[in-house]
Amino acid sequence: MLKLIVKRSFKKDRIRCLKNKKITEDKLSAMISKLQEQTPLEVKHKNHVLKQWKNCKECHIEPDLLLLYQIQNDTLILSKAVYT
Repeated sequence: MLKLIVKRSFKKDRIRCLKNKKITEDKLSAMISKLQEQTPLEVKHKNHVLKQWKNCKECHIEPDLLLLYQIQNDTLILSKAVYT
């Protein structure tokens, strides 16, 4: 299991998404758990590497809610949650 580091920008985005009822805490924590356990994500999550940001990946929690993260050594870094 990967150690978890949560950036300040992710914390703010998380609060904003939960406050606006864009997502439930259960869905968000389930996705984070899958990433921490390094479980392969389903195709619907469209997990992929971002070319413009070094070592950064993106997955879709919902069709319009993106999670930006990095995996470095044995650490999962949550960078941003973007609602489009």
